[in-house]
Amino acid sequence: MALVFTLDPTMPQRVGKRRMCTGTMAFDASYPTGGEPVTPSDFGFKKAIDSISLIGGKGGYVGDFDKTNSKILMYYADYDALADSALIQFPNATSLAALTAVRFIALGT
Repeated sequence: MALVFTLDPTMPQRVGKRRMCTGTMAFDASYPTGGEPVTPSDFGFKKAIDSISLIGGKGGYVGDFDKTNSKILMYYADYDALADSALIQFPNATSLAALTAVRFIALGT
């Protein structure tokens, strides 16, 4: 299974030469290594995704868009005083099914 998107009514909207889309996304029970793949059509775009911002942390987790690979990466904090970085990407097959109704804003063409 993959991300499930619910676009807000009347989305996407034209903003200058781009399109903007808002809505929510829900994660599934098996986060893949390297992030969840997304496509322009997930947001009602025809050509490309320029940016995606997850609005507000959800459950204390942080999301980021990898434009080069067109994936949404999810991170968590680990403060166990070991040699971890500030944020760590979830390992393969981690269940993020509790992350539902995660608000986003996306820009694309």
